[in-house]
Amino acid sequence: MRAVWGLLAGLLLVAAPAGAHIRPNYNGWDVGDLRSFGLSCDASTDDRAALAAVLATGGAGAGATVRLPSGCKVLIGSPGAGASAVDLAANTTIECEDATAGFVLAGRYCDASSTFPDAACTEDADCLPNPGGSCVYDGDASASFAPVAGSAYTLFAAETDATGLGLSGCSIWTQHDNGRPLAVGGSGIRHGYCDGAGTSDAGQACGEFCNSSAGVLEGIQCTGATAAALCGNASWCTLGDSTCTDAGGACDEAPYLTAWGVSGAGDIQIVNWGDLSTVEDVEIIDHRMGAFSITMGTHALVRRVDNSVDGLEEPQVADADWFNFSREASVKTGVIVGFSSLIEAVTSRAWDVAFSIGGSAKIHDSRALPLGDITASGAGADDWKGTVGVSIDGSETIVTNNHMATFIGILPSTGNFIASNNRIQGGAGPKVVAFGAGNQYENNYFAWGSVGSVVSMGDPRGYCDAGPRQDELCLSDAGQNADYGCPFACSESATKACVPRCDASATNEGVMCDADADCPSGTCDDDYDCTGTCTVGVTYVCDPDADFVNVGGTNHLVVTGNIIHSDLSTRTTTTGDKREGVKFLGFSEDGRCDVDSDEYGEACDADVDCTNGACTENFIHSHGTFEGNIFYNGADSTAVEFPVAGVAQLVGFKFDNHYQGFEEGFVFPASPAYTIDRLELSGLMSGVTTPLVNWDWSYGDTSGMVGLTPVDDQAQVVTLTAGETITKGMAVTASGATDLNIVKAANSNAERAVGVALETMSATNSARIATSGKMSCLAGGTVSRQDLLKIDTSDPGKFVSGSTGDVILGVALEAGTDGNEFDCMFNGPGANDSSTYPKFARAEDASTIWSGSATPTCTTSEDEVVKLASYSTGSSTNVVISAQATFLKTGGSGEAVLEMTLYDGGSTLGDCDAGGGTVVGQKVLFEVPSGEADSGGVTMHGQWFDTGDNAAHTYRICYCNSGSSWSGITVSNGSIFLTEYQ
Repeated sequence: MRAVWGLLAGLLLVAAPAGAHIRPNYNGWDVGDLRSFGLSCDASTDDRAALAAVLATGGAGAGATVRLPSGCKVLIGSPGAGASAVDLAANTTIECEDATAGFVLAGRYCDASSTFPDAACTEDADCLPNPGGSCVYDGDASASFAPVAGSAYTLFAAETDATGLGLSGCSIWTQHDNGRPLAVGGSGIRHGYCDGAGTSDAGQACGEFCNSSAGVLEGIQCTGATAAALCGNASWCTLGDSTCTDAGGACDEAPYLTAWGVSGAGDIQIVNWGDLSTVEDVEIIDHRMGAFSITMGTHALVRRVDNSVDGLEEPQVADADWFNFSREASVKTGVIVGFSSLIEAVTSRAWDVAFSIGGSAKIHDSRALPLGDITASGAGADDWKGTVGVSIDGSETIVTNNHMATFIGILPSTGNFIASNNRIQGGAGPKVVAFGAGNQYENNYFAWGSVGSVVSMGDPRGYCDAGPRQDELCLSDAGQNADYGCPFACSESATKACVPRCDASATNEGVMCDADADCPSGTCDDDYDCTGTCTVGVTYVCDPDADFVNVGGTNHLVVTGNIIHSDLSTRTTTTGDKREGVKFLGFSEDGRCDVDSDEYGEACDADVDCTNGACTENFIHSHGTFEGNIFYNGADSTAVEFPVAGVAQLVGFKFDNHYQGFEEGFVFPASPAYTIDRLELSGLMSGVTTPLVNWDWSYGDTSGMVGLTPVDDQAQVVTLTAGETITKGMAVTASGATDLNIVKAANSNAERAVGVALETMSATNSARIATSGKMSCLAGGTVSRQDLLKIDTSDPGKFVSGSTGDVILGVALEAGTDGNEFDCMFNGPGANDSSTYPKFARAEDASTIWSGSATPTCTTSEDEVVKLASYSTGSSTNVVISAQATFLKTGGSGEAVLEMTLYDGGSTLGDCDAGGGTVVGQKVLFEVPSGEADSGGVTMHGQWFDTGDNAAHTYRICYCNSGSSWSGITVSNGSIFLTEYQ
């Protein structure tokens, strides 16, 4: 440890008097300053053993609170591989006055006589000049804290069954790759610095790193000797940083990194405690490797802790122009807590899981940082499975008000939890994996970066079965994506498998393309990186694996009020049945061997793939709601894509959201091999090119969807019972045999047609019918668009072209051929009674069948009638008779009641004065009281419909005086009209 640390500690101790106490005493009594037990505060002495004795059972600080004053740094030497440095007795708390106090894990570095003093080293030979330089330890330590790669070293552990432990206010300087200069000798990973030529920045970091061909491993440190293992291929490990070389500089070779910082190459765990323990206001600095930073049992509290702190500001160049590397964390799991615990305002970075919480736990106002470098010392190519922000390992948990920027945001392993008001931003995997029963995702921000599904129903992760990314992590719904899918590549076999990619002259070389326009400055090459003809036809599969057993169905799931978005639009290539690109909501399609199988969790297609077990594909998604979400800006993407396989039922889901700017709205499999039922799709489709793909009304109802296109059914829907087998597109009517049953409508009862079948259904089953609107009709012959539609006389239920006199049910919107469906408008049969006009009709010109004046010849008898006109309708079925006349009374005595009556006598009809025929309609004109001399002029209008029985009829309009004897009644300006409809 450099002497300046001791000087700084001494100055701070003067400024902060011993005994100062700024935090509450959690455990009953305060035994005071650690210096009173003989410990050094200037990191000059390895105080590991002394501290362990104070805090163990029987020690002076056991069961109490011990404090470190401001500036006090305690040096902790190595406990040995697999051991812990300090085991605390029950109810013991360590409390630091502020963040300048804490614990330094001993390191090893080159001494002042070396060419590069303070550089990390493991032996004297690392320190030039050689001989001359020496590799020394911090203080009087005899070993760095974690010297052996692959071994674990724990700072604070607990005595057996000890609970109620505490760590408060302290900093932990792990010295894991903390940016100190690198030793010259050794055989580690080579780095370099930019020489400053051209416009490059002198001293800028550069070195050997996995390049973009390594996919998710891009940026990992590598060296020629281990390149294939680290990057997947030796040629994918390259020297140089593009920002240096592109600016005209060169990446000069630099010393070797021989260890992860001065504290050694081993794995370090900071806190490993049991139940009822607390860690708060703690900074963990330069923690680079280990199974975890903090792990505790039940009823734990982790508050205001950060395991991501860097010891140096970036960038920084050492005196000899060697770049001081400062690297991001690569611990496997950041913070782990058990049942009924609380994580509050914590920042965590890890390569596997940032936060792991047990049942009835809560995490809020915390941050899961994005992953930086993945290294062979941390997560290797075979070990990285995608960083998870919050892993939920129990029910009744609450995840709220957190910010996550990890590969996967939230990954549950069970049900009954709530995730609300979280911001999950960035990361190529799904923002959340929906799994289990009773889960709620409310008012979250799920956006940016997702390659497959933004929200995934089931875990989509697996490993590529073959191809250029064989055995690497993949997302099952990422298609051929070069980084997270399973892309094509050239084979040297007779038939080569590849897809078109931008050639070497393009600025985006290697990216999949459809046309030259996709390749700036280059061309779309069908034979990219191949020799000979390139044939598309081999699909590499993202197989599930036992590493990812978190798959399965959902039940009573609620996803509401969320913003769901991805900025990636890569649906440009489709090969076979494998769709490429982003689905804002997608489903895992994994078939897995069940728990009885020797291959539990492995991919399978049938039971034969699972020794002693079965291939389980019967995942059920049932009774959930996606409501009030905004699926935002999905250009070239799909809003919701339902699975092709991997499930047995998809039942009882409601989708009522705003879908803005998608290539496709809801995509269903063309021929699903599982049950889809009782779906309700509603909400607003805004700028969606194809709202519904492969929709079938047997799946549910879309009548509440706003923004459907002309190709989509838009209908009023009811459900009745099929009284016989009904084919989709047939006209149906009420059954005369059974209540609430429907049967195929025949031409003889066309006026009773109630709708069109929206699905094919056998007898006794529920069937959805459209009572009106746009839908598919089943043709019984050739139909032209704009044709009026009637029921086929020889084939009940089917539609054919109609004409005047037919019962018209709708209009063809496109041409149809016999036995096939065509788009139609159905609005029900034309009415033939006196209460309703025909719904589908074209009015002919009205015919005047009588006009003029008449004088009724009144006698002393009542009901005197006068015949004015007659008309035969022939076979017309839709007829309206209209009459108008003005009546005048000029003389007579007594009361007068005048009526205008329509008589229907069938094919023959007697005169009005004979009373022949049936009264079809009657209007009372006026009543003149006895004694009045003159009525004046009164105008009468009458209108009646015909009987609609398709028979010949003769109509007569008669005016009657049913009152006393009158001689002065006249009819003037009279007229009778007949109007036919077809």
